[in-house]
Amino acid sequence: MPTPSRERLSLTKVPPKPRLRTNTGPSYLLRLGVLYIHPLRMKIVSELYMREMSPTHAHEDFGGDTSYGAMLKHFKTLEEHGWLRWVRQEQASSGSGRPHSLYRATELAVVDDETWEELPTSLQVAFTARTLQQLGERVGGSLADGAVDRREDRAFDCRSLALDARGWRAAMDALADCFHSHVQEQVDAKIRLEKSQEPGLLMTIALAGFPSPHPASSRGRPSDRMAGASGFLRLDDGTVPLSTRMAKVFGDPLNLEIVNVLEMEALPPSQLQARLGGASPRAYWRRCKALTELGWLVKATDADGSPGAYRAAGPQVFDDADIWSAVPEGAEKAESWPIFHEFCEKASNALRHGCNAQPVRHVTWCTFLLDEQGWKQVTRSLRACQDRLSRIATESQRRIEFGGDSASVIPATFFLAGFEDAMKWQDTQTIC
Repeated sequence: MPTPSRERLSLTKVPPKPRLRTNTGPSYLLRLGVLYIHPLRMKIVSELYMREMSPTHAHEDFGGDTSYGAMLKHFKTLEEHGWLRWVRQEQASSGSGRPHSLYRATELAVVDDETWEELPTSLQVAFTARTLQQLGERVGGSLADGAVDRREDRAFDCRSLALDARGWRAAMDALADCFHSHVQEQVDAKIRLEKSQEPGLLMTIALAGFPSPHPASSRGRPSDRMAGASGFLRLDDGTVPLSTRMAKVFGDPLNLEIVNVLEMEALPPSQLQARLGGASPRAYWRRCKALTELGWLVKATDADGSPGAYRAAGPQVFDDADIWSAVPEGAEKAESWPIFHEFCEKASNALRHGCNAQPVRHVTWCTFLLDEQGWKQVTRSLRACQDRLSRIATESQRRIEFGGDSASVIPATFFLAGFEDAMKWQDTQTIC
C-alpha cells in the first residue's frame, strides 16, 4: 500500500499526519521479508495489533497444525525484527503454572511509496493481486453473511472520477489521511476497550484508489507494461504461497537487485556478478536458478542477450477467477453486491492494463477491533473522505474545462468501505 511518507505506524500517540516509518533503505524490506516469508507471521502481527496475546493464546486460537514450539519461535523472530514487543506478564487463568508473556504488534506491514518504487514491476502486480484476493474474501464473506448491510451507519461506496494531475495527487493525500486516522482510531479504541472491558466489534475498512484504463485502451489489448507476461499465473499454486515467493525476492537485497537489473536487460550470471558483486559467480548462478523456479526470472532467448542469460519475467498476470475465487456464491444476493461487483470489474481491468502497479496508488484493507465510539469515528472519517474526493473532482473538472487540456485527464476508480465483519475473531487479518 503506497502512502506518501516513511515513518512507522506505532502504538503511541502521533501527530495529526503521522508518517509511516523512520528506517529507510533495504532494512525495511528485509523486515517485511521476515514477516512475509511465513503466512502465520502476518497472522500473528495482524492479531496482536488489535490485542495483547501470548504465544500460548495464539497457539490455541489460530495455531492450527503448528506446534507450540514453532509458534514460540515465530514470536521470538518477530520480536527480534521489531514487529512485536513484550508488554507484561499475566498469571494463567487457572491461577497455577507459569505466567504468560503478553506481546503487542508495534506496527502494521505498510508498503509506502518509497518501498513500492524499490520493487520490480512483477512484484508490484503480485502484491496488488494478493491484496485484491484477500479483500474479495473479506468483503465477499461479509456480503454473503449479510454483515455488510446489517448496520445502516456503514460506509460502502465505489465511484469513478476524472481528475487532472493536481487532483490525482490531492486524492491520494485524502486516502492517506483517511488511512492514518483509522490507524489512530484503533490505538484509541484499544485503550477504551481495556478500561471498559467491553468485547468490542470487528470492523473491516477498505480504501482503494487507482488509475483506470482510458476507454480506448480498455477495449483493446493490455498495455505494454503487461505485454511481456505469458499466460495466467496462480496466486497460490499449492506448493509455495505467493507471499513466500515474494519474500524470497524483496527479503534478500541481492535477489532484489538481480530482478531489478534483469528487468532492464538480459544478462548471464557471470555478468550479473561482475556488475553487482557481493557473491561468487556460482552463487549468482544458484540464485538465478532459484528465482527462475519461483517464477521471477526466465531463460532469455538468443535475441535477448548472451547464451545462458536470464531476464525478469514479464509482469505477472492473474486470472480474474483466481483473484476473486474466495468470494462466496451467496454474496451476489446482498443489497450492496452491485457496488462491490463494480469495484471487482474495475480493479481487474486496471490490473490487466498495468494501472494498478503505478508508482502512486492506494489499495488497503484492514480489520480492527473497535468500540461504538471508534465505529462512529471511522464511518465519519470515511464519509468526510468521500466528500473531499467529490470536491477534488469538481475542482479538477473546472481546471480541465478552463485549461482545455482534456488529454491530461486521469480516469480513476475509488472504493471506500467500512462495515461489520462477518468473520470469527480467530480468522482476522490486516493486509496493507
